[in-house]
Amino acid sequence: MLEDHMSTAGLPRSSSVVLNIRQSRYLVMIVLGTATFWLSSILAAGISPDFYRHLAREDGLLELMQVAILIGCAFISGSTAVMLSKARNGAWAICYALGALVLFWIAGEEISWGQRIFGLSTPDALDANIQGELNLHNLPGVMSRMHRLVIFSLLVVSVTSIAVWTREPDVLRRWRVHLWVPHPILIGIWLCFWSYSWIRALDMWYFGQDDVHHVVSRLQESAELILYTGVLVFLVMAAVRVREEGKRGSSAGSA
Repeated sequence: MLEDHMSTAGLPRSSSVVLNIRQSRYLVMIVLGTATFWLSSILAAGISPDFYRHLAREDGLLELMQVAILIGCAFISGSTAVMLSKARNGAWAICYALGALVLFWIAGEEISWGQRIFGLSTPDALDANIQGELNLHNLPGVMSRMHRLVIFSLLVVSVTSIAVWTREPDVLRRWRVHLWVPHPILIGIWLCFWSYSWIRALDMWYFGQDDVHHVVSRLQESAELILYTGVLVFLVMAAVRVREEGKRGSSAGSA
């Protein structure tokens, strides 16, 4: 029945913006894998804090994975911008090109632009940096503001996602939903990221202190990895859809 509805809406069955069963299964596996990773991180931090701190240290495994995912996101976003440009979708091409630059900048910030790798010194202009590093996100107050902005943005994205993805298939196609808002199933990933704030608040309430324990604060590395994974999944879905549209356009042109 779903396939018949898709056909009457004028959408090819194989490339509809409505997810087929196989795509949905993959997404469910990704969300469940993300939740499993998050729970494992919490357990590791509680049971073996020294081991978890080793994984979450500066330039450690978790941070390097974040950088790898961010660079992958930047590459996919840039590639999508090229495909959109070829399809003469200039406005969207610019958006995705800017997104690639932002993602690459975040990757550089995560490793302080290779400062520890190359032994670079911190310039005087960044003396106020909390960790004394070559980055902007560790300037006083910046990280907390960025965290609040991300939490608020994900809330808006989640509400918008539910609102627009429950529309009819032809509306989804006309609005080009796949380019600007993640599928609602990715809300499960955002919930894992949100829960880090709840864990911090619970730690501060239970122990009655102004700051969280160090091992709890290091959970931020796992939370950020989860956030970037969600962005990667969204960009892959968008890129696949744009490529399919390009193939249909080429087929129609040759015919």
